Amino acid sequence: MIDNQDKLTRFAASRFRLHHKIQQAKDDYDIVIIDAPPSRDVYAEIALIAADYLIIPSDLKPFANQGLSNVKDFVAEIDETRTSIGKDKLNVIGVLPSKILSNNKYMNFVFPKQKQQS
Repeated sequence: MIDNQDKLTRFAASRFRLHHKIQQAKDDYDIVIIDAPPSRDVYAEIALIAADYLIIPSDLKPFANQGLSNVKDFVAEIDETRTSIGKDKLNVIGVLPSKILSNNKYMNFVFPKQKQQS
């Protein structure tokens, strides 16, 4: 897939193809889940243009928390494109903690601090 990114970026219509395909099938499904890569590439852009909601999985570690501001900036860029095609802004539901350790020390002390930062 990485090898084909530059081909997709050459054609503006490729960014909207998934959106159009989902619109064609919208009466057949209640929910469509799109798993996008954790990067600012054309595949993530295509997924976010097509989506209505965004849930951001994060392990809530400091490096991941720093990346959340990048996600916020990326969503703002995507919202400009969405507005240009008549879609509402992307509804960011929130951050979904992942890879959570279940030991007491982590759950009682570390996790609450990490949760506050995100």
